[in-house]
Amino acid sequence: MMSLGGLALLAAGEIVYRRINHISAAGLFGAGVAVLFVISYAGNVYYAAYDYQTAFIFALATTVIGSAVAMRGRLVSIAVLAQIGGHIAPIVLSTGQPPGVALLAYVLTLQIVALVLAMWGRTPKWWILRAVSLAPTACWVVVCLLQGHWGAGLANEVLWFTVVYAAAYQGELLRSALLAGEQQDQRSQPPTAGFGSIFSLLVTAGLTAVVLYIFYDYDSRLLRGGSTLTLAALTLAGGLLLRSSENPLVDALKISYRVQGLALIVLFVPVTFTGVWISLAWGVLSLAFAALGARFDRPLARSAALCTWLLALIRLLIDIADAEYGGAAGHIWLNLLGHPTKGYTVLAWLLAAAGLGIGWLTQARYPLRTQPPAVHWSWAGMGATILATILWWIASLAGLPALGATLALVI
Repeated sequence: MMSLGGLALLAAGEIVYRRINHISAAGLFGAGVAVLFVISYAGNVYYAAYDYQTAFIFALATTVIGSAVAMRGRLVSIAVLAQIGGHIAPIVLSTGQPPGVALLAYVLTLQIVALVLAMWGRTPKWWILRAVSLAPTACWVVVCLLQGHWGAGLANEVLWFTVVYAAAYQGELLRSALLAGEQQDQRSQPPTAGFGSIFSLLVTAGLTAVVLYIFYDYDSRLLRGGSTLTLAALTLAGGLLLRSSENPLVDALKISYRVQGLALIVLFVPVTFTGVWISLAWGVLSLAFAALGARFDRPLARSAALCTWLLALIRLLIDIADAEYGGAAGHIWLNLLGHPTKGYTVLAWLLAAAGLGIGWLTQARYPLRTQPPAVHWSWAGMGATILATILWWIASLAGLPALGATLALVI
């Protein structure tokens, strides 16, 4: 009888929708969906009319009904209510057992419903369903990782579900961007681009975190590094395959994917290497980014070069601090003119040389261009050169005797 009351509210909302307007019907629709969610919970907990598996099915059916009502009346509020109720159901219907694959599959079903509605709506107000779906989905993945009694095989299942979640979000994001471009041509309404880029970045960051967390137990840096490079390759491929167009959503996604790829390549270094090799690898990587920026005239690569080099400098400071406690940077690496030279001095020289190269490449002309890069890149290159020179001075004065320091300064 209570379920029939909830359905009666939905029927009343349909009548009001047809005879008055959709705004007046929103309250009845929302009340009907909320009542059905309450019944899913109350029938199991208070009345013991059915077990919790049946209650889950009723909650999922209510989510589908709420989504259908939202599509019928083009009411985003009802769709949001259905998603929130669907994600709250596992909490209120919990039996105290650790989460498992059934919960992940249930969350996947809710995600598909939300993304179908977001793609169907084709407008920014419907795209809010992405955030409404992403936040609880991420929470459930964290709960499964922290509270689930996972073995090695089940942990892999969590990983594969997370990969499917991320692929679904990214796929819907790209498809909605393409559809919005067609809609823009028809209605001449420019869509918002920034939200999609940030959303894509959050999805990739979440997937990367889950991958590194699960592979951390394997204690294999090669496995973690290979996974990071794979994600970097996929995001860079997406950024390179998307062509420039008059669609701002697609252009924003193109830049976002490229930024994600570069960031994952930078992350690959500390995930794979340890100790002083991190600063050395970042120094080499920054030179590679600067060379790409100069060769293909890519501001994004120039920015990545400068940021990666600054990260290498920060890591150098950490290596110097560790040297006092027996770190590798405190060992003798070279003997120059009979004077033992410690590792942090050599590291500083190498990074200073890399900074000089980055400063030159940042200002270098593209071979087929007749104009130099923009003025702000000249200032950035000059700043990198000055900072690299100061680093060379400090390393030489602090790590060498008077004669050696003088020769280093002359060089």
